[in-house]
Amino acid sequence: MKIGILTFHQAENFGAILQTYALQTYLQKQGYSVEVIDYRCKSIEVHYQILNPSVLFIRKNVFISFQEYVERFRNLRDRFVRKGKFKHFIKEYLVLSPALNNIKKPLDYDIIIVGSDQVWNFYLNKGSENIYLLDFPFNEKTRKIAYAASSERNGLNRISIDILKRCLCQFDKISVRESFLQKILSSYTGKKIDICLDPTFLLDRKDYLNLLNVHIAKKYILVYHMIPVPEVLPLVEKLSNEKGYDIIEIYGGYYSGRNSRIKSDWGPLDVLDLIANAEMVFTTSFHGLALSVIMQKNVWVINRGENSRQKNLLSMLGLSARMISKIEDFHFENIDYKIVEERLKPVIAFSKDFLKL
Repeated sequence: MKIGILTFHQAENFGAILQTYALQTYLQKQGYSVEVIDYRCKSIEVHYQILNPSVLFIRKNVFISFQEYVERFRNLRDRFVRKGKFKHFIKEYLVLSPALNNIKKPLDYDIIIVGSDQVWNFYLNKGSENIYLLDFPFNEKTRKIAYAASSERNGLNRISIDILKRCLCQFDKISVRESFLQKILSSYTGKKIDICLDPTFLLDRKDYLNLLNVHIAKKYILVYHMIPVPEVLPLVEKLSNEKGYDIIEIYGGYYSGRNSRIKSDWGPLDVLDLIANAEMVFTTSFHGLALSVIMQKNVWVINRGENSRQKNLLSMLGLSARMISKIEDFHFENIDYKIVEERLKPVIAFSKDFLKL
């Protein structure tokens, strides 16, 4: 059986790449022939084109876009190194179809799976909404499946409800990642909508460790920002002084800062390695949280913005107290991963059962 995966695999984003790798690898382990459909979504890829001025117009707030654009010119060498590391990971670990700029004829797969990541956040994939709803020519026998499709709460605001209803009804199976999205989409279709875990949870800790060959000897606290969160840094610095740990910061976007502890030339395996070896992790990233849980780290999520995806996962795992909005919310306590594993087991089993195709 031949399966095509449609997701944000070309995004130079740690989470996007890891979840693609995880879903592909899990399905391969089940004996399927798997390809990642190399659909080139311009609205996603433009975010990672370092010198392209069109990124000035991809956000509602042009001032923020301008600030981000200026940051792209800091540490240009590191930016190109990062880009090279992502290209290497894609070449080394993903099985890609021929590149596609549009899909105007049926693709030769028995099943096409769309997901995971925020494939149904239509503010992100503007111009490609129907593609990620699998609304393109299909062979009659090709099945349509959504696996752990995700969005933010406002991510559906841009799509026509009529289009959404029509497309959802054409799926053979649908699962999403968040309970709020299940509730919203259930009102648009009579089809059953399940909740499944992000694909990164389909693999074991050892599967990720097998990708790594570097061990960092020093002890450190990892701060993984998607956007700068300077308000948490005094807390991290205090913990660093108390425990004698170094601090390493990485940013998912283009912010570089001026501190030697900020690493900006990272690739997917660098981030995985940094999480795997950290003593503590503070993050705003969903996949920073997910991989910290898989690696059984003491992790805290910095409450910045809506954070609905992070809150949903923390609540599922009984870890809501790990969300901190201000320094005063923080108290140190080791996560009991025996309890977390007991909560994860049935949800992982359900997610794997959903993928019995």
